[in-house]
Amino acid sequence: MILQLGMRVLIKNDKKNYLFNAGRVKKITKELPNFGKNRAFALDGDEGIWCIEDFEKCVNYPKLTME
Repeated sequence: MILQLGMRVLIKNDKKNYLFNAGRVKKITKELPNFGKNRAFALDGDEGIWCIEDFEKCVNYPKLTME
């Protein structure tokens, strides 16, 4: 399943790497230009850069593999 704007994702529950966002659900608000070979996103309108590797699952479609 290809992630799209408006979908909600669960950030990995890893407090060491994600500190205050670990285990939180956030909405994809923007797809960012190429970030190396990975797709990059802005979540909840913030200016941070998030990649698919940062997400545990897509809350909207929890059983599908993210692309």
